[in-house]
Amino acid sequence: MSVRRSTEANAPALPGGRTVVLSAVLDQARNPDEFAGVLGHGIGHVAARDSTRARIRNSGLAFVLSYLTGDVTGSAIVVALGPAVVSASHSREAERAADAHAVAALARAGGDATAVAAILERIAAARGEDPAFLRTHPFTRDRAAAIRSLVTAAAGARAPLLDAPSWAALKAICGPVPVK
Repeated sequence: MSVRRSTEANAPALPGGRTVVLSAVLDQARNPDEFAGVLGHGIGHVAARDSTRARIRNSGLAFVLSYLTGDVTGSAIVVALGPAVVSASHSREAERAADAHAVAALARAGGDATAVAAILERIAAARGEDPAFLRTHPFTRDRAAAIRSLVTAAAGARAPLLDAPSWAALKAICGPVPVK
């Protein structure tokens, strides 16, 4: 895992088992549980090898579309959009599984697993939602509801995952993002 300065709130899982946390996630997170939820989600993608599977699937679909059209250069738009549209449902299933992984990991650590839903809702509110046919992720309201349904009623009192000085140090890891 590494952290990179960015105004985009995301933590993409990359092929090869790496997750890159973009610093805006730290800006959006209000507590350690929310940040841990984002990390747990990314680790869920890494554990399932979702980015590698997606790359293989999309490469195969691009090859088939290129073969069917007979012209790789003239059909670049079809080749580029085809795999994205066809694989969107696979991506949505991977997102649901990564959300469940984050909830389970946070619960095992003694954190507030509903924090995963809270940060997703805040990020979506700031960014907005994509049109349904272009979405690789389920709608945030559906994800948040599913996450909350996974959390058991035995929440009780919890100690914070990080103490206040450790949380402040983590949030300051990249410093402010320069305005362009």
